[in-house]
Amino acid sequence: MFIELISYISSCFQRVLEDILKILSLIIIKKIIELWIKKYKYRD
Repeated sequence: MFIELISYISSCFQRVLEDILKILSLIIIKKIIELWIKKYKYRD
């Protein structure tokens, strides 16, 4: 019973972590693209 609960919690935690990582990577990519666009706008 206790082991099942732990495995359930850890799987939920893993899913949440994956979601957080996805969101973070999207934010980072967005920031990089924004910086890149600014850099190229000022070059013209």
